[in-house]
Amino acid sequence: MRFREKAIGVTSDIRRAFLQIGRSREDQHYLKFLWWENNKIVEFRHKRVVFGVTSSPYLLAAVISFHLKNVHAKFEVVAEKLLHAFYVDNCVTSVDTNVELEVFIQQATAIMADAKMELRMWTFGPEQELSLQNVEPISPVLGLKWDRIVYLYHSSLSQYQTYQKENYYR
Repeated sequence: MRFREKAIGVTSDIRRAFLQIGRSREDQHYLKFLWWENNKIVEFRHKRVVFGVTSSPYLLAAVISFHLKNVHAKFEVVAEKLLHAFYVDNCVTSVDTNVELEVFIQQATAIMADAKMELRMWTFGPEQELSLQNVEPISPVLGLKWDRIVYLYHSSLSQYQTYQKENYYR
């Protein structure tokens, strides 16, 4: 994983990522649903990108990419790092120093705020002496559990089912 590349792993999440993206009027026609109300069928249309639709992660990635490629010159370094750090709505990357961490968090938050997206739930490790650090030592990262104190990953194998082929004899 890329966020083990440098000394300090960093993760965050975009708040309500899909709901930040509007749909054009003509596309809303394809995202409608029916509702039963007072013995009548009422037609509603989604005006935002819907979570769970196959194309939604692609649309989110395209919007994020568009905004990151059009940032002010003073934010280009952080924008380039962000461009390669997103897995759908999760930002997962790493930095070398505490100073670089503080700058990254400030600039990444500002860049995404310009796109009307809130980066939140910042976690980083191993444990740092920063005011932004939350107190939980174990954080979920892309399906794994990340112990930020000892900087290790955990995965529970009991969550996976074992496949057993049934034997049929004649």
